[in-house]
Amino acid sequence: MIESNPTYHNYSLVVLILVALIIPSAYTLAQENLEVEGAIKVGDTQTAEPAPGTIRFNPATNDFEGWNGLYWISLTGF
Repeated sequence: MIESNPTYHNYSLVVLILVALIIPSAYTLAQENLEVEGAIKVGDTQTAEPAPGTIRFNPATNDFEGWNGLYWISLTGF
C-alpha cells in the first residue's frame, strides 16, 4: 500500500488556492489600468487597418491622433 504525505497535499492545496486567487485578480486589475512612472513614447504607425482605439503621433501634422475605425482624428482638438 502506498501512503500519501498529508503535509505535501496540504502545501499543494495552499499553492493551488493562492494561484487561483492571485492570477485572475492580476489579469482583471490590469485590463483597464496603466500606471507609468516616467514618460510614454507614442510613435507613428504604418498599419494599414489599425484597431479602433489605436493612438499614434503623426509627425507630418505634429499631432496625436486616434483611430475611430474609419479614419484618424486629432486628439488635441487642432
